[in-house]
Amino acid sequence: EPGSFADVVGLVNCKNCTPGTATDKTGQEKCTNCKAGEFAADSGALICSNCGPGNYSADEGSTACTLCAPGTSNDKESQTSCAACEGGTHASAQGATACEDCLAGTFSTGGAPDCSNCAKGTFNNDRKMTSCGNCTIDTYSDETGQTSCKDCPSGLNTRYSGADAESKCIYHYCVAGWAGEPWNCAECAAGTFASAGNSTACEDCGFGQFQEDAGSSSCEFCQLPQTTYGKGSTHAADCEGPGITLTNAIGSTSTIIDSKTHRPSLFVNIKTVTVAKGEWIVYAENNYEGASLTVKQGEVFIEGDGGPNTAAVLAAKSYYAVFPNNFCYLQDYADEYRGIISRDINGAACQNSTGPGLCKGYDDYGVPSCYIADNVLSPCGIPKCRWDYECYTGNGIDYRGDSTKVNATKPFLIVSTTQINCTCQSWSSDHPTAHEGTHPNDPGMDRYGLRDQYCRNPDPSKYSRPWCYIGVALNHDACEKYLKNVKTAEPCPYVKQCTNEPYFFEQK
Repeated sequence: EPGSFADVVGLVNCKNCTPGTATDKTGQEKCTNCKAGEFAADSGALICSNCGPGNYSADEGSTACTLCAPGTSNDKESQTSCAACEGGTHASAQGATACEDCLAGTFSTGGAPDCSNCAKGTFNNDRKMTSCGNCTIDTYSDETGQTSCKDCPSGLNTRYSGADAESKCIYHYCVAGWAGEPWNCAECAAGTFASAGNSTACEDCGFGQFQEDAGSSSCEFCQLPQTTYGKGSTHAADCEGPGITLTNAIGSTSTIIDSKTHRPSLFVNIKTVTVAKGEWIVYAENNYEGASLTVKQGEVFIEGDGGPNTAAVLAAKSYYAVFPNNFCYLQDYADEYRGIISRDINGAACQNSTGPGLCKGYDDYGVPSCYIADNVLSPCGIPKCRWDYECYTGNGIDYRGDSTKVNATKPFLIVSTTQINCTCQSWSSDHPTAHEGTHPNDPGMDRYGLRDQYCRNPDPSKYSRPWCYIGVALNHDACEKYLKNVKTAEPCPYVKQCTNEPYFFEQK
């Protein structure tokens, strides 16, 4: 019968065709193997079945068809193989009858089970793509599988195509606040600035300036009369200058930093005075008149604290900041500097043998400095005083300028007078006028800065400004005659009282 065979003589029953074979005829000695592309799963098959779409059989005599592997497909029957998906398509599952197109943002190069995402820095914007293109100049892609690239922020460029991060967007030519060579610009750090584009280097903020933010085109100025003691300052707190804080009964505060000022007119009933920075002279009356007291940094005066000076300090009406030797130093008298700065001009901490140190004058004719390491003495950047050098403050006892002349006044034609310029007598000399207490090793020499023939005030009980004994080195005869007939000492007329001059010389 069909589906069976007898391969020997004398069989009682025919044998069924084995799986993978078939016959549709009678009287067969054997069954025929199924062709490639066909199969017979059961015994006794009359005919072989075709492998359906998505399947195949590669060999004759197959008992089953094989599903097309992922990345391949066929859409016909009786196939002996499956075709690899062409580039730009894929087949994720077995038995695919057709390959699917890759979506925009993905690609395949052929025979792919799955499409690959475009890498960072690349994109495509169509289906069935075999590759991705680089992001063009001035764009970037920082994610995979993108159909487009992002534009760089305004003003920034990419040097090459295929940028894979926003950080690749940089300045081609440096803009203000940045500096360097083309394509290699760097943001100016805090404490520095670049005021214009195409700068090759950032500049340090100068003396009296600071900048807290990076990428700046300018620096902030300290509020006058404050300044900084170095360049490249990064904080407003680097601004040094006097400060005294008043607190009233309702807790409101007012901080005074002016060199000479009065208590704010509407700020009354002062309960606390805190000397935040420097040394101040406080006066009982306006215009720096009346009884006065000197208060120093760190002192706090609180109503009811029992302090001997508290009531007077709280009631003060005008305030005078002492700049010389606190916020600046006097030329040739650096040893008198008494500020409390504890870092050098570059911000390095001062040290001494037992721990933190302070800036001070190690040499009269030097500048305030401090040790920042063993045997490493570094300047502190303290500015040079104009006050008490070009002019005098208070009663002139701290004046350390170089004026050496006085005027001798004598009658002229009875109705008028004439001025004779005379040099000052050396403080260490008794000629032409003998005097006490101002000779070498006398205490007054250092206390009042008595050197050579300079105008000074070692007698504040008698004089309210710098003065000197009249010498005879200039206009000898006239000055000597004046000394014999009139007096031996005169105030120095060329030394003016400090008013609105900057308290220090320009820093460099």
